[in-house]
Amino acid sequence: MSNSSSVPATVSHDVITAMGHLHVTDRPGDAPPLILLHGFPDDSKAYDRIGPLLAPHRVVAVDWLGYGQSEPSAVADFAASHHQHQLMAVLDALNIGQATLVAHDASGPDAIDFAASQPKRVDHLVLLNTYYGHARTLRFPEMIRLLADPAFKPLANAMLDDTNQRLWLVMHTARMFGLDPDDPDGVGVALIKEAVTKSRLSSATGSGRHAAPQ
Repeated sequence: MSNSSSVPATVSHDVITAMGHLHVTDRPGDAPPLILLHGFPDDSKAYDRIGPLLAPHRVVAVDWLGYGQSEPSAVADFAASHHQHQLMAVLDALNIGQATLVAHDASGPDAIDFAASQPKRVDHLVLLNTYYGHARTLRFPEMIRLLADPAFKPLANAMLDDTNQRLWLVMHTARMFGLDPDDPDGVGVALIKEAVTKSRLSSATGSGRHAAPQ
């Protein structure tokens, strides 16, 4: 006997664009589908917990090029229009005539611009903790500025490669937003668990560093 309340299985798609291959997850359901657009520096996994709760809607989550399981962009210089082209490619490849765009963080401007330029393709627009325009007083959080500015790339890479520095950066950002860095369900504790798990696996498999033979 089938369980009618069960959540449909998610299908993965490889959407080909002129700039590279996009990874897209697609959970079957009712139209119009919800297109989940992630912010910076996240990927579509940011929606893993909420995705199943959006049934009976069809839910499509996109990894922008250069994020998650999508390919790096083949275009060196990024332009705001690139995300609009990627979004159009997803809608066309999945035969979606009209959709509800759900945009978080840095994808907000992309969704707004797409809705303004392609109003017949957008049923509703849902904006989550985002912004729009070029206000002089607009200041991004320190972590986003660190990861987004090419001039800081060596420093950012060094901090992200070090478990302690990475953890400090996440916890500092949590405090800046008034969050509890010790929240057992927060990202800081998740990073600690991940580091401990990797350390135990390394010890169990003997994959630690060894001196090269002379």
